[in-house]
Amino acid sequence: MKLRGLIYCLLLSLLSGCGFQLRGSVPMALKTVFVQAENSPRIAAEVSRVLVEEGVALAPNAKVAQAVIYIRNENFTRRFLSISAVTGRVEEMELNLRVDLEARTPQNKILLEPQNILLLREYSFDQNAILAKDAEEQVLREELYQDISAQVLRRIRAIQLP
Repeated sequence: MKLRGLIYCLLLSLLSGCGFQLRGSVPMALKTVFVQAENSPRIAAEVSRVLVEEGVALAPNAKVAQAVIYIRNENFTRRFLSISAVTGRVEEMELNLRVDLEARTPQNKILLEPQNILLLREYSFDQNAILAKDAEEQVLREELYQDISAQVLRRIRAIQLP
């Protein structure tokens, strides 16, 4: 029993010594931000909500914020990946979600270079189960929005103020 406790303590000390931190536990360098959303209402709303939960104040305008986060051009598309040569029916679909991200100080100094974030999800499509496949697409769409919001937040957490 004592050996098991010693092993647990040893593992915990190794884990803490390697720099491991739980998700969301990285302290945010920014204390006040202004989120400028241009054609990206859903992602900007989710990012703003999580920032507030983490103790970051949302500034009423860009002039009083430490940083201005630009979230632009949220674009969701779907396309056919494969079509059956025999039946001519769609067999696979691809969902794409893209957003542009940038961060600057109110004095226009770049904190985060302009970048595109693009996520893709593929799924098989069956004409005989349209309702089920529609529900699957909705689930995949929600996952895309959650994943892209998480990526935006990770990049915002990495910002270091000068």
